[in-house]
Amino acid sequence: MAQTKRSVNARQTNSLPTQKKGKAAASNRAALEPVTNQTTKQATRILVAEDNPTNQKVLTCLLQPTGCHLDFVENGLDAIAAVARSEYDLVLMDMRMPKMDGVTATYRIRSLPEPAASVPIIALTADVVTGAKEKFEAAGMNGFVEKPINKELLFKTIEEHTGEPISHPDFA
Repeated sequence: MAQTKRSVNARQTNSLPTQKKGKAAASNRAALEPVTNQTTKQATRILVAEDNPTNQKVLTCLLQPTGCHLDFVENGLDAIAAVARSEYDLVLMDMRMPKMDGVTATYRIRSLPEPAASVPIIALTADVVTGAKEKFEAAGMNGFVEKPINKELLFKTIEEHTGEPISHPDFA
């Protein structure tokens, strides 16, 4: 099966603005640009490894308005390939996916050359039984967010590991 990956730019629009001149044009362009990482002047790039379409939609609804650039893959093998190919600020990794689970994918990402090996990886899981957190840490994960996803905890966790403030205009 071909690798599945789709990108979501945080400020997509279905209509193009009309041409304006001067301050109005500059203001219009600024409104369409994604929120940027102050040190690199680029949107925070997040790889989301999640096979469930409903969870993908939830994460898109929560993170797209924040200005983050999101790439989606549906399994651990594709997550490894994406991290090896592109530089991300953070990976949100589902634990139970087809082809390869999140723990195995994290072990393999940690064996890649730098800078890929040190990308922060956050587990997305409904599995919060005793020992799960230790298993995630042993694999090299930097944290976890429980499902169903709590938006405040998700934003706080992303901020903690990227150093970039994340705010959703509807939740501010």
